[in-house]
Amino acid sequence: MARLGLWAHRGRRGVNPERLDPFAGAARAHNQSASSGRLEKQPPGGGGPMSAGKILSGSSRWISGSVGGCSMVCLPNSRMRKNRRSPKPPDASLTADLAVVHGAFATNLRALGYAEGTISSYRRALVHIAEGLAKRGLCLGKLERTHVPQIVRGRANVHRIDRQAALHRWLKFLGRYAVCPPVGWSCWAEDFSRFLSVDRGLAETTCRKNEVHARTFMSWRFGSGPARWSQVKPADLHRFSIHCAQGVRLSFTNQKLSCLRQFLRFVELRGACAPRLAKAVPAVANFGQPVCRKFLCKRQQIRLLASFPRHVAVGRRDYAITLCLIELGLRAIEAAQLRLGDIDWGHLRLMVMPVKNGRRARELPLPPRVASALRAYIENGRPPSESDQLFLRHHNFAGRPISRGIVSHALRNAFQRAGLPMHLAGTHTLRHSFATRLYAHGANLKQIADLLGHQDIATATVYTHTDISGLRRLALHWPLRQ
Repeated sequence: MARLGLWAHRGRRGVNPERLDPFAGAARAHNQSASSGRLEKQPPGGGGPMSAGKILSGSSRWISGSVGGCSMVCLPNSRMRKNRRSPKPPDASLTADLAVVHGAFATNLRALGYAEGTISSYRRALVHIAEGLAKRGLCLGKLERTHVPQIVRGRANVHRIDRQAALHRWLKFLGRYAVCPPVGWSCWAEDFSRFLSVDRGLAETTCRKNEVHARTFMSWRFGSGPARWSQVKPADLHRFSIHCAQGVRLSFTNQKLSCLRQFLRFVELRGACAPRLAKAVPAVANFGQPVCRKFLCKRQQIRLLASFPRHVAVGRRDYAITLCLIELGLRAIEAAQLRLGDIDWGHLRLMVMPVKNGRRARELPLPPRVASALRAYIENGRPPSESDQLFLRHHNFAGRPISRGIVSHALRNAFQRAGLPMHLAGTHTLRHSFATRLYAHGANLKQIADLLGHQDIATATVYTHTDISGLRRLALHWPLRQ
């Protein structure tokens, strides 16, 4: 046993207690430490049964080692079994927390429309976390949002995403899901987003995207301190452009830098930064990458539409949404916000409400194929609901309106089922396909811009892909050398 204890000690020398106990970090956040159950580092030369007992007490019933390459396992003897401590009775605070988790918390999730599988996952995660905190003398009911990262980083038997989602929902249930305190430059990001929405009339998604990129730059340049624009130099913008280009596509890097130029123009408009600072933002060279945008051919569109299981309600809904994107060129947010009153069944017309401020609604012809899919979903798939929105949720939060994310997620799953290239997966790919088909059949840019809802004709050119077969007919004959 002495030799086995020495091998066990050497095999576990230098073990970090937090790797074996995921709640050690949370206990340190509360400035509390437990006096029992901690592993202690032993000196390299130490050994014997006492060191093995110190290392393995309270964490395992087994002592293992190896002799000549063969593993050996020994059960603890009767003396060790006799000295084991009897389990402590459950703490009163732990019992109270578990009662709330299984009672009021689960009832609140059901009232919000959560599925039973999600409720069970959240309860299982919270029970595991509560038991771990109780060993450290902590209480689940007294957690704050600042403790979540330390608990999530620990090793536990529950998935990390499940732990984080369960903790966030638990804090919201307790009313302690407070927003992180704003940093010194937060007002600039909020004012910039309000300027884009109110003064420029941009869509909500565009305003949110620009605000995120503006916050990224200010966090990189100013940290958590106030924004000192007089200290921003062109060299900082060059270093930030290099930072943005790490690990992403160059086209996405140029998109972020374009948002930064708009933000710096806004700062210049407020008189806070040096004139023409926005012109110092570089553009990343995009040579060697394809400039042609993605679109689906006719055969790929047929495969995509055939992948939807139309024998179930969700399949009929996703099939109708995809037809609206392919045949009408709608945006994902436009398809998600369609209402029952927007359809004129008598004249087969569809009214698409604007998603951007300052735009007008556009009326589109409703092809019989799309009208048939919409009618099939409304009559045999749409769940009962008080909402007049056309497309609704079916599983979690059944009867509530869908979001843009649900449309994108359903389309990506359809691309995977159809076996299509995943780099083509996306709602805008179908919008590109619609514009390309119109352009190939002789529609001009003004007609395409009107159908797509663009005010500027030049904006519609990004959706018009070159018809190679049509260009071959225009090419002049090249005389052959005699």
